Amino acid sequence: MLTRPGYRSAHVISGFRLGLCWVGGVEAALRGLDATLIRIGDWPVVPDYYTPCLITSEATIAARPETVRAFMHAVNKGYREAAADPAEAAELLIAADPTAPAALIRASQPIVSAWYQAEAPRWGEQTLAR
Repeated sequence: MLTRPGYRSAHVISGFRLGLCWVGGVEAALRGLDATLIRIGDWPVVPDYYTPCLITSEATIAARPETVRAFMHAVNKGYREAAADPAEAAELLIAADPTAPAALIRASQPIVSAWYQAEAPRWGEQTLAR
């Protein structure tokens, strides 16, 4: 989990007793806070949905199709490579932003990378059932 610059979810967690927190399980563990991981899909009142959702406009697609294609190619490649080698993905992310929380990134990548493709035959594929 990465949050907006200057904001860390564990700061919120450590200041309040929460029954449910959207993110922060790995960060809470790194800070020694007691937390229980509940996957969104395992909680029946919250729909299981795909992330990330990448959105553009028809106008952008029409005006800049090569840019959109190149962007989607890069995102696809990045997610596939991160899923295949979470440790390397963590190091690349840390190298790209030395101010990012390195311990959090290293600890979370093996967990979140398992969900980049999950049960889909390839990254980016969705099913109507889900």
